[in-house]
Amino acid sequence: MNIREPCGCESGKRLRNTVRIGKQEEVNVLFNMNNKKTRKIFSTIVIVLVVLAMVVPMILGSLLSIF
Repeated sequence: MNIREPCGCESGKRLRNTVRIGKQEEVNVLFNMNNKKTRKIFSTIVIVLVVLAMVVPMILGSLLSIF
């Protein structure tokens, strides 16, 4: 196991006492999923995509049934 050394930058401060486990930690560091604002943005994006996935086929189906 590798323990990352702090580099004095923002990401180094977050990784000071962590052990690199795998891809999950890289994602958490990259997107900072511990931040409430970041989690809120991601959840909003997911909700918008789900709503669009439900509404767009319904609209297209009704438009195509007219012709």
